[in-house]
Amino acid sequence: MPQHKNLQIDLIKQYCEQHGAPMTCRKLYKGPVSFRPIGMIAATSNYAVSVMNKDDDGFHRRARIWQTTQTFRAKPEKLTEHKADDTLKARILDGEFNSQLVWLLRGLWETLEPAVNPGTTLLPIPVFMWELEALSAAGGSKDALVAWIAASCKPVDRKKATKITDFKKAAATQLSVCDMQMGPILTAAGISPQGVTNSEGVRVAVGAHPEWTQAGPAPGLRLACA
Repeated sequence: MPQHKNLQIDLIKQYCEQHGAPMTCRKLYKGPVSFRPIGMIAATSNYAVSVMNKDDDGFHRRARIWQTTQTFRAKPEKLTEHKADDTLKARILDGEFNSQLVWLLRGLWETLEPAVNPGTTLLPIPVFMWELEALSAAGGSKDALVAWIAASCKPVDRKKATKITDFKKAAATQLSVCDMQMGPILTAAGISPQGVTNSEGVRVAVGAHPEWTQAGPAPGLRLACA
């Protein structure tokens, strides 16, 4: 996969999701069974995964990122480099490693049994993989919104909070996105895009704020310049 600035995650999500009606088949001389087919995409790259819309956690729930720590070059010079084998592709195509591949698949198949590994994710996920995926998902517009709220808003009684329409426009300007894009970002940050109706019948911005230490419902958010 070449270097990129915005991976097209919608297609990947659609392909890797369990869509469509269950299929029915049967083994020879046995009763029919139903299953829901699912696909998997495997890609290699010399560059880190780059996703612009980090607030869409659908991709990050599906993606498993594995970082290799060794490289193969014609003339290895570093500690992490090894001598490349130019005959490797031909040896694979000739079936030299078929026995190892069969052993791998037979071992993997057993982990797909629901009793051993329920769901569609192979568990347990290695710790270093969790760390890589968290790093890939970090730094999205949700994080920028939360930081902006902490610096530019004050937690107040909901009667004094900023109208949600004004709050959304100010946030969109700060994040350099259009008003339509603010909905998913607000939702990811735990703020209703429609706002919350206060005691005066006005829909205002309501959400968490680091300066709010009172127990109970989240406070209203008021723009510092308002």
